[in-house]
Amino acid sequence: MRIRQCVPSAAEIGRGCALALGAFALINLTRSAFGEFDANLWWIDLRFLPMPVQLFVLALAAAVLIAHATGLARTRRALRLSAGVALTLAGITLANAVQYLALLARGDLETGHWLPASLPIALSCLLAAWSTGGLQPVPGSPRRWLVNGACLAIAAAAFPLLMCLTYGRTDYRRPAEAIVVFGAKAYADGGASLALSDRMRTGCELYRAGLAPKLILSGGPGDGEFHETEVMRRLAVEAGVPPDAIVLDLEGTSTQQTLHTLARLEPHGRVLAVSQFFHLPRIQLASQRAGLKVYTVPAQETRPLLKTPYFLAREVAAWWYYYLRSPAG
Repeated sequence: MRIRQCVPSAAEIGRGCALALGAFALINLTRSAFGEFDANLWWIDLRFLPMPVQLFVLALAAAVLIAHATGLARTRRALRLSAGVALTLAGITLANAVQYLALLARGDLETGHWLPASLPIALSCLLAAWSTGGLQPVPGSPRRWLVNGACLAIAAAAFPLLMCLTYGRTDYRRPAEAIVVFGAKAYADGGASLALSDRMRTGCELYRAGLAPKLILSGGPGDGEFHETEVMRRLAVEAGVPPDAIVLDLEGTSTQQTLHTLARLEPHGRVLAVSQFFHLPRIQLASQRAGLKVYTVPAQETRPLLKTPYFLAREVAAWWYYYLRSPAG
């Protein structure tokens, strides 16, 4: 009996979902108001509406969802509004999911999965709507805050993971001005790690397909005397890429540093970015903040990397670090 009482109900989880969605929308809107990027597109696509209407809808949704989750919505009218907003968001995100599946069906996108990121978000919105059940106010309690806090923590970890497993595995290749391959470990004997080999093979395939006229190879020092870009250049030449089509970025010691180079080399042109799937959401996030037109392409893996669970866990922290850092950071 005590164990059952410790398990959150669906309504409690729904209120936690409402808090997570409202808080994320509010943070995005706050940053947008100060001239930074707006990441709301990561969870809901409202581009069919004029920008002022988008901002109003998201601000209203954030306020209503947070009020419902924290118990500020104490009247039946407020609960009806909460249910209506959550159902509207669910409808829009479900439409986003259908749109994504239509792009897959037409062959406009390639991916190793069928699950749109919008679908779990739509289910969260439906849970938030259902948690208004009976339109009866729920009194506040320490348990409410405990469940809300747990839901926030789970959502904070789940959202970047969802992006890695959905967005990260989707191939957005198209004609571009350049292809950038992000570096990975190069061994002391001049050999390439599996991750580096897979990235380079994918980048060279994009070049041979005629999608861009040049290949930017970005990396840092290797384990020994061989620089990552030196190993990458050798692999590119062996794959048939002309040396004069290769540009080396010797300072690509981090994702942010590589994007600084891209901002200098291709400030306005399209760039295809190649890396492991778990790395791509962070690349796209940082690219948005830098105002770059980057389209991500996941490296075609020879086999899954043995440390993939570790890399996924690391990307959760790294994604939020890149999201929350100051523009000059």
